[in-house]
Amino acid sequence: MSTSSVPQALRQSIQSSYSALLEQQGFSARGGQKLMIAVIARSLTSIEGAGVSLIEAGTGVGKSFGYLVPSVNIALETNKKLIISTATAALQDQLVSSDLPSLKKALDTPFSYGLVKGRRRYLCQANLDKCLHGASSGMQELDYFEGGQALSREALKLFDTLNNARVSDQWDGDRDHWPEEIDDRDWHLITSDRHGCMGGRCQFFNDCSFYEAREAIEDLDALVVNHDLLLADLMLGGGVILPAPEDSIYVLDEAHHLADKTRNHLSARMGTSATSGALAEIIKGLEKALEQLDVINVSKTLSGILLELKELAERLLSGLGELDLAAEDIIDQTASFGSDQSFRFEYGLVPEALKLAFENNWPVSRKLKLSLEQLSHEIEKLADSDNAAEKDFAQLWFGPVGEWLARLESWLALIARYSEADKDNNYFARWMRKNTRAKGVDFFAAPIEVGPQLGEILWHRAAGAVLTSATLSIRGDFSSIHRSLGLPDNAEGESIASPFDYARIAKLELCKNAPNPRNDTEYEAYIVELLGEVIEPDKATLVLFSSVKQLEQVQESLESEWKHEVLVQGVIPRMEIVRRHKAKIDKGQGSIIFGLRSFAEGIDLPGDYCTHLIITRIPFAVPDDPIEATISERITADGGNSFRQLSLPNAAIGLIQSVGRLIRSENDHGTVTIVDPRLVNSGYGKYLLSSLPPFEVVLRG
Repeated sequence: MSTSSVPQALRQSIQSSYSALLEQQGFSARGGQKLMIAVIARSLTSIEGAGVSLIEAGTGVGKSFGYLVPSVNIALETNKKLIISTATAALQDQLVSSDLPSLKKALDTPFSYGLVKGRRRYLCQANLDKCLHGASSGMQELDYFEGGQALSREALKLFDTLNNARVSDQWDGDRDHWPEEIDDRDWHLITSDRHGCMGGRCQFFNDCSFYEAREAIEDLDALVVNHDLLLADLMLGGGVILPAPEDSIYVLDEAHHLADKTRNHLSARMGTSATSGALAEIIKGLEKALEQLDVINVSKTLSGILLELKELAERLLSGLGELDLAAEDIIDQTASFGSDQSFRFEYGLVPEALKLAFENNWPVSRKLKLSLEQLSHEIEKLADSDNAAEKDFAQLWFGPVGEWLARLESWLALIARYSEADKDNNYFARWMRKNTRAKGVDFFAAPIEVGPQLGEILWHRAAGAVLTSATLSIRGDFSSIHRSLGLPDNAEGESIASPFDYARIAKLELCKNAPNPRNDTEYEAYIVELLGEVIEPDKATLVLFSSVKQLEQVQESLESEWKHEVLVQGVIPRMEIVRRHKAKIDKGQGSIIFGLRSFAEGIDLPGDYCTHLIITRIPFAVPDDPIEATISERITADGGNSFRQLSLPNAAIGLIQSVGRLIRSENDHGTVTIVDPRLVNSGYGKYLLSSLPPFEVVLRG
């Protein structure tokens, strides 16, 4: 393990803990794992400053320990927090319940770790109390959040049970620790976000499950989070939820998800129908708050703010009609409205009439947000009042006002993206869609580049960062992810191949005579016939479909005896499918899963749990995907080839992830069948095949 540029004492600590870990686990040293440790150690101790490195580690390298051993030792030595971020709950569970405890035993230095979750995963006792108190007293101040409907008996019974469990210390308020599933609609009423939390002013602060959890992690050396929580903190400036980037070393596992996760955080959406309904609810809430102020005789300042807010909300509600009219004119004048009732603006450029309609709504929206912030501030002051009525008013309305503010921020983000208020107009994909369930139009905006933002909030601030995954490059070329994530020029990539003998333990079956996938009817008929021939109902098979439509049509056309035994995604929850599948295999029975793209990664089916993987189509993005279409336009406008630079690399990454479901350990075996004939018959097929593991290739006649 070459770590020559690493300080000697630190190098010895890393080597010592690795040796102890191997002895504890009964493992032999793996060449790929040792290389990974060495590369990370050199990067994080670089004399040139904070190091950023990309490590692609194939299945079987031992990725988790490959990054934990050096990063934990270096974080302890440099007195930095280690933040390990993942995309899936399964990997978080593995790290917290298995990998980190094992490493802790191997370290000479005391070391602590824990899982960090967002505020929305915890009970808000204040909101729970409001639901129960309102129901018992006949008060319905918060009805407007439910469209004027009272809480159901089932919801009230659940809330009472949750409250009793929390008060008696039988539950810590963590949603994931409740033994039964809680419906999202019910949970939304009894949790909170940063806007609706009063912090130390809340009457339940001393028993708050969220702050109890936060207090417990303050002294931890390593924090395990998900990408969404990490990005939420960074978007707030860093150091709000998690330690500041300057004090942190980051390990970003499953890093191939980071660009899309960042894009989601920077995207905006607003529906005119939903926004109109929400504004009507806000107006109703403001009227109720004004009525209560008359009773408790609070300062005229607060009454003035509420009256101004009501007037502004009514103006914005009226202004939404202008957006609908402008959108309808575009719809009437175009023949290119998509089959999903969507319309993409070429190059992301908004027509002048629609832009003007948004600009007309910008000032009132901005003023509404500022007034809401002022209202929130005034209510906070009432929370410190010695007057019981004023304090009760503050406790009752702080949460709803916070929710209104969160909604305003979301609307403002979209309105800015469609008006001159946005200075980055040329860097967003924009599209709109008819709302088929209600009147009005839904507007969308998403950045086509996220690298500059990540550079500003993370790469240029972090004490160090490691990005790792089984799929970060195409045949060792990291340029695509390097560009998409805006990594520093000196960020180096290392591709570490899997140690598995793929040619011996698995084969890749290609269907060269399959029909053209663009002919849906013929292609789906071929898939039906193929499945009937190759699936062995007494074995474990995973079939990955490219769309819900394709899955449903193939399933409907099947005539095989095992048709009704198939575990189908969408009919059964994803993790329940996995549970049932494994249970059947454990009993010596066969099992067949029909899944979509979400089954292409994050699902672990080792050994006999999957011996045949069938992929129905090369995972190209759908042709009318508005984000990829806009990015393609930009690449073409700059003289590039969007298929070669965007579509093909993305498809290769998706195919590698899909194929990776079959072989999870050196003892696994089986067959991958890819139905799509373009792998054999197209000019780019060789490129895609060369990115896959070196299976034994068999052509199906």
